[in-house]
Amino acid sequence: MTNTSLKQGSTLKHEVLRSTISQLVKSGHFKSGDRLPSQNEMAAKYGVSHTTVREAIASLVHERVLSRSQGKGTFVSDVAKEALTFAVVIPHLYLQSLPRYALGYDIAPLLVNYIQQELKQHDASMLLYIDNDDIEVERENLSMLLKRKVDGVMVLYIGGQSNLDLLCELQDTGTPLVLLDGVPKGLRVNCVQSDNFLGAYRATKHLIEEGFQRVIHVTGDQNFSAVQDRMNGYRSAMNEYGLTADVLVPELTKSRRIVQMEEPVYHSVKKILPNLTGSFALFTSNALGLAGAWKAVSEAQIDHSQFALACFDEPYIDCPDDVLLVKVIQSLPEICRKSVEVVMGKYGKSNELSYISIAPEIRMSYARVPAAA
Repeated sequence: MTNTSLKQGSTLKHEVLRSTISQLVKSGHFKSGDRLPSQNEMAAKYGVSHTTVREAIASLVHERVLSRSQGKGTFVSDVAKEALTFAVVIPHLYLQSLPRYALGYDIAPLLVNYIQQELKQHDASMLLYIDNDDIEVERENLSMLLKRKVDGVMVLYIGGQSNLDLLCELQDTGTPLVLLDGVPKGLRVNCVQSDNFLGAYRATKHLIEEGFQRVIHVTGDQNFSAVQDRMNGYRSAMNEYGLTADVLVPELTKSRRIVQMEEPVYHSVKKILPNLTGSFALFTSNALGLAGAWKAVSEAQIDHSQFALACFDEPYIDCPDDVLLVKVIQSLPEICRKSVEVVMGKYGKSNELSYISIAPEIRMSYARVPAAA
């Protein structure tokens, strides 16, 4: 083969080679089903290393321009292949068990809606798997996906350490995998989420600047990076103002319906309220937890000027206008857009993990100076 050395310029060689091969496929030089030259032949032809060839081919395999066959070589994929299909695994579609639930306040159905919209723009279809807030059902869903051929998987994961083995198996099959809200300990995987540290940091600063020097952070399962990041953001803001961090960890039941944070938070907050003096703020790591906190302070009939509430997402509580409510609103459309880009191989490099954090918005429902402590 004649040496046709690549002109690199400022572009990485494997990206130049990837573009060259892609153009050869588009022009018809390599047709559907054709076997590509060996890596040795391509390295010699283009004057590049075997590593460069492997990276270029890996990128095109990820984009499904090429396909590999063990022991046979690399081939041009069937261009007439049917539309791509991606699976979405979520804990629930909506929380039927919560009587005060208002459609749109929970992020799960919104994520499904935005992902569906994004996939349609790429002529791709979606398979939806619902866990019913049960980690064993999630395990069944992930097991089914291991047996079923899909082009990628997006998961709002609830399984903690219980289902890590199945996530690892999915990765080992080469199926593109993206987690939508934090990563459990012990797993390296693509993730697209809110900047949880920044959201918690800014919300805590708002509370402090409104006059609440005692801010109690009610947190959840520390095995998830999102929960840990939110606690760290809170701690950072408290430290910046020279205030003592006060973290409350509710005693979660062993129930498999792990999203039900309302009751554990209610009992934990109710227990500490008699010991609180002066003004205070309760900042829960999610909207479900805030419902429990609001229930506890409502029953205690604490003057509304004496406390503030804060959480991630829109709470489903009917909060009076004279209670300061700080909300960290996640940019769900952007999270879903980036997730689809990652799972389709359109973001970053195919041989690297993508870990994307998107800044949330801080909203306050009412601003006023609280009563003196």
